[in-house]
Amino acid sequence: MNINYIGVLVAGLVFYFIGAVWYSVFSSQWIDALETTMEIKSKEKLKWGGKVSPFIISFFCILLMNFIFATLLSYMPNIKTPTQGAFIGFLIWAGFSFASLINNYAFANKTIKLAVIDFTYYFMGLISSGAILMLMR
Repeated sequence: MNINYIGVLVAGLVFYFIGAVWYSVFSSQWIDALETTMEIKSKEKLKWGGKVSPFIISFFCILLMNFIFATLLSYMPNIKTPTQGAFIGFLIWAGFSFASLINNYAFANKTIKLAVIDFTYYFMGLISSGAILMLMR
């Protein structure tokens, strides 16, 4: 098993940066899809620690996802190009991220708008991660 840990870090940072840009651009739509307002959201009781905690948790989860992704790719010797890595990212997104989010959001009665915002982020993140991990393999 040959994993480029710098590649995992770079892919994780890019994935995280995509999220920062994505949720900055769509922040008002995201808040609206959560069916709340910024005022209510800012006064909400924090269930996961302080205001910075979700960002730290998110970054470590993204690193974990990229490490597992790199591990899976290390077992796929026929996958050699960034395009192929991006395609594997698409398959992981479709089979796990998209399916899990839609399933959870349906039972939690979340809006379709929220699902689209969230699963599009994971789509972009996993596609870019696959390309970067293969580029830096």
